[in-house]
Amino acid sequence: MATAPEEQHDDFAKLAAIGAELGALSVRALASANAFSPQALEHVAMIHEELAAIFDRADNARTADAYRGFARELRERAAPSETAG
Repeated sequence: MATAPEEQHDDFAKLAAIGAELGALSVRALASANAFSPQALEHVAMIHEELAAIFDRADNARTADAYRGFARELRERAAPSETAG
């Protein structure tokens, strides 16, 4: 039977795996931002913000900051270009 710390470790391992998949998707989204609608990019950015909040609660500022950075970059890509038109 798993103890509370072991269960917590398993939860964080699962979260890390999900985060890695999301990170890979984000890299692809950033590489081809024109293929995604601004709404889709905003949705992915919101997921990143949620993950950042989870890592903040786990006292993992470095990972939280990385997710916030991805969210910021996704939102920049979703914003209309000032030089367009």
